[in-house]
Amino acid sequence: MFQDEVEKVELPAIEQLTRLGWTYVPGADLAPVLPVDGAPVGERGYCRDVVLSKRLETRTIRGK
Repeated sequence: MFQDEVEKVELPAIEQLTRLGWTYVPGADLAPVLPVDGAPVGERGYCRDVVLSKRLETRTIRGK
């Protein structure tokens, strides 16, 4: 079932969005990293963070 969803839904959606100019970033690249002190760093502080605030702020400032 999972593979069917990937092949029929996720991959076509990723292909369509990249053709429209979006940049695809695999989820593993956005996963939070917990260094020794336990403070989350990276694109997401926690998996529950849906909006990538740093990217949004950068795009908003540059107007892209």
